[in-house]
Amino acid sequence: MSNKITLNERLTATIAFIDKCSTIADIGSDHGYSSIYIAEEGIAAKVIATDISAPSLAKTQKLVNERKLSGVIDCRVGDGLKVISPNEANAALIAGMGSELIASIIENSREVADKMDFLVLQPMNSAEPLRRALCNMGYEIIDEGITLDNDKFYQIIKCRYGNQRLLSQDELEIGTFVYRKKIPLCEEFIEHLIFKYEKILQYVGNNDPERIHEIHRRIDGCRRVKEWLNAK
Repeated sequence: MSNKITLNERLTATIAFIDKCSTIADIGSDHGYSSIYIAEEGIAAKVIATDISAPSLAKTQKLVNERKLSGVIDCRVGDGLKVISPNEANAALIAGMGSELIASIIENSREVADKMDFLVLQPMNSAEPLRRALCNMGYEIIDEGITLDNDKFYQIIKCRYGNQRLLSQDELEIGTFVYRKKIPLCEEFIEHLIFKYEKILQYVGNNDPERIHEIHRRIDGCRRVKEWLNAK
């Protein structure tokens, strides 16, 4: 076999949230490294690698053929989960996309996503819109993580269809598991958010008091969570 696939820190941390399963759908597989890694590490017995772009998926198929994994990895061109049948995959990985796109992929294929044991999601931007959408769709957040790759923070969400309670603004932005366990990098992530909002304040004009109030509210929320963490 060729050399072992090496993933960046973002994908390595994300895939660590995947339980061993029978079939996982890798949505937006692109180059196929995640699918190959999952298959070769025995995390899933079968992988369905999908991508809306045929040229992108061709990269995955080429790698699958080179590593003699055609019996394990099934490559399909299509939009999100639409090329997956209900109960065909018991898990999904959706990483490297914006929060809104990830939410729309789930929303547009509820008949597939709702039946899965879990979904592992890793948005490239703020996870707040994704958590809000998951909450509105009735998805329960069952685990969360934060990783740092090339000096950028990324949040990881593991969820399944269930009875998700309403989330506070702090939970929507920072995460729900910060109140259940001290997630690695959580305090550093909160400090990053505070720094980001303080920088934004420098550029918000005095003619936008509503925006200024909102930013101060978020800073106060971050500081409140940080104090709670340090008091544990």
